[in-house]
Parts: sequence; structure tokens; C-alpha cells
Amino acid sequence: MRASLILGYGNPLRSDDGVAYKAAIALESELSSAEVCVVAAHQLLPEHGELASRVARVLFLDASHGGVPGEIRCQAILRDPYFQPGTLTHDLHPSGVLELASRYFHAEPEAWLLTLTGANFELGESFSAAVAAACPEYLDRIRAWARG
Repeated sequence: MRASLILGYGNPLRSDDGVAYKAAIALESELSSAEVCVVAAHQLLPEHGELASRVARVLFLDASHGGVPGEIRCQAILRDPYFQPGTLTHDLHPSGVLELASRYFHAEPEAWLLTLTGANFELGESFSAAVAAACPEYLDRIRAWARG
């Protein structure tokens, strides 16, 4: 069993929305090991509940719309016992992934959400100046979490 999962998600074709996806891609070869699994996804899926059930801790990575562009925030995430699976398309949040891990796989990993606030979510593959400037620190925070 791997100890940790890093799950970065977002749309890499929507400018700053792709920062977490691209961070996971950038760090995958560096951090992946017998202890750490790194996954990049366009959105959270029900299957991620099964993946989260196999680890002791999860770090979700995402872009944020709220806050000052370039701001990095980390918060603990708990499962959502009121989560009701619906269509799940574009509507699954980290708390729902944790609930699926608990409900169907009887696992409750510790979890955190590390966000980087974006400024531009329009079509494009380039980051805004604020996100580009904050990326090195964002990557360092992910590396530090992976080291424990």
C-alpha cells in the first residue's frame, strides 16, 4: 500500500485552471515512488475514491477562483457524509471523493486541499502573471508535503 496520493486536477486548456493538473504532471516523475502516487486528472471522478482508499493520506491540488491571484492556501478536507452520488459530472469535490472511499471501501485517509488562486480562466494554455510567479512556491509546497 502506498502511503500518499497527490491528485492534481483541472483543465489545462483554461489558463490558470490547469495549474494543479500541470503541477502533477511536472512532479510525477520526481515524486512517484513505492510510497507516493501522483495523478493528474481533468476532473475528479468516482474512481478516485477507490484510489484514495488505498493510501493513508491524500493531497488534492486545484486552482481557486476565490482570493488574491497567486495566493496559495492549504486546508484539511473531511469526507461529506451527506454526499449523494448523482451524475457526478463536473460536480465531484474532494469531500465527495473521501466519502466514496469511506462508504464503498471503508477507508478514511487524511486529506488536504492545496489551492493556487488564479486570475484568468479563459481559453488558453498560459498562466496569468500571478500564477506563473507563484508556481515555484506551489511546487515546493507539494514537494514538502510528499516528504512528510
